[in-house]
Amino acid sequence: KLLHESGFADEEIAKIIEAIVDYKIPGKSIEADILYDADVLNQAGYGSIYFFVSLYEYKQFPDGKESKYQLKNFLESRLQIVNELKERGLRTNYGKKILQNGFEERKDFVEQALQGVESRPDFLITPDDLLN
Repeated sequence: KLLHESGFADEEIAKIIEAIVDYKIPGKSIEADILYDADVLNQAGYGSIYFFVSLYEYKQFPDGKESKYQLKNFLESRLQIVNELKERGLRTNYGKKILQNGFEERKDFVEQALQGVESRPDFLITPDDLLN
């Protein structure tokens, strides 16, 4: 209904629905592959605020009493997400061009942050430090 109200033709709506339904099937259609790449790029933090939403999630538990929200564990969970997305990969040449070495850059950034946390037990960082 929303697509009709937005002026999309029935043929276009059918393609959009098909891409949404089939986007996890590699090579099913170029539209599905583009949607898949957009999803991976979004989750990796490219063209979105995904990474910063993750930091905001951390901010919800600033006392660090819950182990999954302790900074070290939080950063390790972000590193795991980046590794999983790298494993999934991208399907389109344009998506690959956008990302280039992005997974490695993101991984390096998180690993450096982890090294800093591990090497300095006296190092205190607040969620505001990460967000500002």
